[in-house]
Amino acid sequence: IAFAVSSRDHALTVALADGALWSVALDDGKASHLASQTEKASVMQLSNDGRWLATGNADGIVAIYDTSSWRPATVLRTTGQIRNLAFSPRGDLLAVATTSGLVHLGTVAKGPSRVEWDPGRIAWTSFTAYPRDLAFSPDGDLAMISCAGGVVWFYSIAKDRWLFYPTGITSSITSIRAGTDGHTAATADSDGRVLMFDLDAVRAALASAL
Repeated sequence: IAFAVSSRDHALTVALADGALWSVALDDGKASHLASQTEKASVMQLSNDGRWLATGNADGIVAIYDTSSWRPATVLRTTGQIRNLAFSPRGDLLAVATTSGLVHLGTVAKGPSRVEWDPGRIAWTSFTAYPRDLAFSPDGDLAMISCAGGVVWFYSIAKDRWLFYPTGITSSITSIRAGTDGHTAATADSDGRVLMFDLDAVRAALASAL
């Protein structure tokens, strides 16, 4: 079972083992059937505006649903199971982490008035990083990827630059999240350690990178 919470609709979207997608209202518990998946989801992520639902499965397939119609479009086929998904705050980028070690970052071309996740309009960047978790900063200027071997990657969206940061520890960094003010980020590793990052210093390093 995979699930995602919509703060806009105050509802829980659930993917069951049989492939059915259901919405459960958080106020009264009322359930409604949304769609039946051909590719059963193991992980899901809603865009901030609730318009798009990204799903990933054990076969390396990522699909995106338009929640106004619940029609899916397969946007990525890769190797390994999909481990994590993250939309940027504006919903125009999707980060994908896989168990095969690959990270994929998809950028969608905007339509006349809004983002449209049309498979033919997505540009993908991929590289090997052995990701464990990924997230965006609150204003969407940075993508952050925590990895095996104590490594964190930071990506400047505007400058199209990556910063490799080895923390000096050898355990996997299993989670990463930015603070609500966008100035700091925290990671946790498999040994229970927490590290704090100054995102303003990260931005300065990315701005000065050659």
